[in-house]
Amino acid sequence: MHYTTYFLTLAPLALALPQNAPATQTQTASAPWNTDAGFNAVLDPAIQKDWYRDFNATSAGQTSPSTQLINPSHNGVWNPAINNWLTWSNMWELHEPEIKRASKDKLPDSNVLKNAIENQSFKSKVDARLILSLFLNEAAGNVAIGCNKLNGVACGMFQMMGGRKFDNAGATLEEKLNNMIRDMLYGNHIAVGQANGTPGYLDIMSGNKQIFWKNPTKQIWSGNPFGAARFYTGGDAPNYDLTVGNGDKNYVSKFASRLVGWQDPWAPEVN
Repeated sequence: MHYTTYFLTLAPLALALPQNAPATQTQTASAPWNTDAGFNAVLDPAIQKDWYRDFNATSAGQTSPSTQLINPSHNGVWNPAINNWLTWSNMWELHEPEIKRASKDKLPDSNVLKNAIENQSFKSKVDARLILSLFLNEAAGNVAIGCNKLNGVACGMFQMMGGRKFDNAGATLEEKLNNMIRDMLYGNHIAVGQANGTPGYLDIMSGNKQIFWKNPTKQIWSGNPFGAARFYTGGDAPNYDLTVGNGDKNYVSKFASRLVGWQDPWAPEVN
């Protein structure tokens, strides 16, 4: 989540709220998007059917990695389907070496990260493989990556607007990793560009009507992980061509392709 134009995309939200409605969580700056009282503590159950599997389900996914970037959108049909993704264990095994290399001494035990992803996946019902792929897209496997240099406020291992930095995300490594994942999933209460803070990936993917002041039935990020990834990184997903938008035009292709085993050729080398 890199770009300052994201602020402008969310700005109309405050204007869309009812002027005379009673004060609610969505209308206060003190308790809007945050890890303890997010609008969607769990991914919409209807969306879970297509895009979530328990990480312990060893039969969920493929074992043969792909080496090609794929186009995740074909006129509204989203690819790859979840049954074509690598299993969670295979995907973790594939990327664990580059994560160790990128994180260096900040991640002395990579199992702490694996457990944190599994823990937050179980709680949110956002598939662990989506969490891992988004982390690789945003931080290239470095849990202690600095804030984005373009805007200075996209921080943490998911470069979340207003997100916590590695150094102040918690007292222990376990707390740091869990909190940075929670920032990405549930958003945060920090007012970055608009009063209600920053929504997280879970609410974007769920198509939460309290975020989207336009007709939510026409928003392509609602109900699928790929449109949600485009919105997460750039603040919008203008159409089914997910190369359109702020930032890397291949962002969503990389995100989707990692699910079937693609590895970034620019990822840190492993000795």
